Amino acid sequence: MPLDPLIQDILDALPTDPDHIEALSPDEFRAVYNEQTTANQGEEVASVENLTFPGPEGVDLPARAFRPAGADDPAPVTVYYHGGGWVIG
Repeated sequence: MPLDPLIQDILDALPTDPDHIEALSPDEFRAVYNEQTTANQGEEVASVENLTFPGPEGVDLPARAFRPAGADDPAPVTVYYHGGGWVIG
């Protein structure tokens, strides 16, 4: 199955040499990341809902639900776990 053209464009813009990312300083990585992500601001959404879910030891976990205009009800879902700090801090 082909990728969505927008996703393919993003993947094509990423460095193909994995050592390249590790060689960047945090400031250099942020500059590359910002350049790649500001090129596409995404589609407008019909609604954004801030949610919380019970977490361990009574600490609520924040979540945000974005619903595109014209979405079916119920709509499919994608769960995204932010990976900030996994590599670049």
